[in-house]
Amino acid sequence: MTRRAPHRRRLLWLWLAFIVCVPLLFWALMAWQEPLDQHEPYWFAGTWQAPEGRPGNQITFERPDGVPEPSSPQMPATINGSTGKVIFSNFFEDGTVRLDWRADDSDDPLVLHFTGGSAGTGIPAYAALRFIDDHNMQIRFANDAQTVRRPGFLSGDSAHILTRWP
Repeated sequence: MTRRAPHRRRLLWLWLAFIVCVPLLFWALMAWQEPLDQHEPYWFAGTWQAPEGRPGNQITFERPDGVPEPSSPQMPATINGSTGKVIFSNFFEDGTVRLDWRADDSDDPLVLHFTGGSAGTGIPAYAALRFIDDHNMQIRFANDAQTVRRPGFLSGDSAHILTRWP
């Protein structure tokens, strides 16, 4: 039996160390990533899509410019009364509709009131939102504030599961 040259053994050990250390380093970096802070207002800002919906459907919530950061870790205390823009693209109908939103006095679910032309556009005036995790939320629409505040409203058949779009 022949012995391997020392440089070949070192090369083999370096290769094995690389194969073991790179995945461990990647795992450690992923574990240190901070999760999305669910108490910051407008954490729902961004583009969402309903996988079972119309092709190309999207809802984009825009965070308004110049809005101060929260002074409280409580989402309802910092988001209620806030306003912003929302864009519905191929969600209720073909095309794009841009509206304003205002957060009503609610916490679970979060209730948004749409203004700026929702009447006659086929878009309901209210939505109730509840976050499932950082990348998924449940949303259901209604035409009046009392309906969206009804217990169990989000468990209805017309609730959508939206996924954060890239």
